[in-house]
Amino acid sequence: MISAISNSQIFPNQPIENNHNKIKTIFISTINYIKEAFLLFFKDIYQNIFSYKIITKIPFFILSYSLYASFGLIDAIYYVSLSILIFKMSKDLLNNLEERKKIFTFKEAFPIDNKSEVYNNLLFGFQMSPFLFFLDFKSMEFSKNILKYFNFNVFDDSKLIQQAGFIGKFAVFYSILILPPVKEMLFRGYIQNYFSTDPSSKKDLFLTVLKTSLIFALFHFSPTSGLINIPIMLSQFMTGMFLSYVKTTTNNYWLNIFLSFFYSFISVIYYKNSKVIT
Repeated sequence: MISAISNSQIFPNQPIENNHNKIKTIFISTINYIKEAFLLFFKDIYQNIFSYKIITKIPFFILSYSLYASFGLIDAIYYVSLSILIFKMSKDLLNNLEERKKIFTFKEAFPIDNKSEVYNNLLFGFQMSPFLFFLDFKSMEFSKNILKYFNFNVFDDSKLIQQAGFIGKFAVFYSILILPPVKEMLFRGYIQNYFSTDPSSKKDLFLTVLKTSLIFALFHFSPTSGLINIPIMLSQFMTGMFLSYVKTTTNNYWLNIFLSFFYSFISVIYYKNSKVIT
């Protein structure tokens, strides 16, 4: 559709005014389609958060993450391929969760009957988020220093949150409000529930946390970032271990969402105002 509109020969034998009207109609219909898609998406989340309808929409967020992470063509291709892979796996994953009765509604995953418990989870997430940021920051610094010790040059990527204008504002909004719930539901929700077969077993607990965290770290790989991938993936593996452990031991989505939200908020504030770009 975009290539057709950009072509000067889109409507070769018609007046310019008619062409503008048709372009306007296409634009308005596209906006209405996106609006309806978002409304249906949030309606599906409320009715059944762990459903095939929802998980097949996850690739959209992974694709949008490629815009957040880098506006490069190679990164976009990589994340689109990753989204297709998840889409292909989603049916088997959902069938497996359904057989083991691990499909939950929104109200079951996020109960609000006990308001004091929700408040306590929010308070705990706020209190623990500095530790999670410290874990992230120190593990990244450690791995970068190891690389420099062996004379490997680590080229730091410019974080989009440090950009001015629309890009910077969008990156901040996306990092704080969109990524935390999407990541928690995808990794600590779908994927972690898939790996967890016997929560009472310490071996199962360890393997579940390990597998989920490894996939979480691989998700942050960028094909154009070079050696900076190593400290980024290590730091995300460490934070993923902590978040997965919290989810496994508490089985509380509220807690993970709040913890991830406050951790993302601290990270954004730090990197937004930091002179050292990592």
